[in-house]
Amino acid sequence: MKKNLILIFAVLAFGLAACGQLAEEATPSAVPTSSPQPTAIVTAAVTPAASATVTPAVISTPEPAPTAVVTSPVPMPTLTPKPIPEPKPTAAPTPEPAVEPTAEPEPSPTPELPSRPTDEEVLAAYRAACEAYNWFAVKTLDAHQDEKVELDGALYAKVADERFPNMDSLRGYLKTLFSDEVVDNLLPLDGQQYVEINGQLYVREGARGTDVTKGALTLSVEWPLESEPVSCIVRAEVELLDAETLSAVVGREVHEFPYQRVGDKWVFTWFAPIY
Repeated sequence: MKKNLILIFAVLAFGLAACGQLAEEATPSAVPTSSPQPTAIVTAAVTPAASATVTPAVISTPEPAPTAVVTSPVPMPTLTPKPIPEPKPTAAPTPEPAVEPTAEPEPSPTPELPSRPTDEEVLAAYRAACEAYNWFAVKTLDAHQDEKVELDGALYAKVADERFPNMDSLRGYLKTLFSDEVVDNLLPLDGQQYVEINGQLYVREGARGTDVTKGALTLSVEWPLESEPVSCIVRAEVELLDAETLSAVVGREVHEFPYQRVGDKWVFTWFAPIY
């Protein structure tokens, strides 16, 4: 019992002390302090009981009133702009010369090979070859009789055919019909039949006539069995006439002239007169 009384007094004393402290804290500092009021002492009468257990009374502590805090506005600091330094001009780098790629040389175009001529084209080339070959073997080119020059004891007349004003024109034409070997035999460098004087073509005139014992001529073209032949044969069959009557056929003579593709052209690689 005695212990219970001591406990109760201790709780009351602690509660009174706490209330006093809270009251002091709740008083604002700006308000003048009033005279302290006498604190009421509450004495609890306890009826002694033999076996009753004393439950301590719960004293609610009042919540302190919020303290009003007055804050003075703080002025915003004035920002002083810092000067931004102007960028120093940087010298532009010297551009390096662009290296252009070396152009690869274009491949040389492969010359197209002449196509295989028709039989009619071959026979036309044969007739032209006969005419040109006869200028050397049968009768020379026609010439101007009023334009003659004596050279090394021989008399030359200017060629009248306008197709051949000089030696190069004549040689070039012959090379469209014959191989180089045949042309060199007709027009040798030291030849005396056709010469060039003062840049013009002159001829030492001459003629032998034709063989009157040769009659009609039959021409044909013979090709090998190859799919892409590079040569053919012009077959010339000529009648042989009786020398007394010059009308009766006493025989036939056959000539073959090879016509070949040489480089980029078709030419005769061997030739001879028939009449």
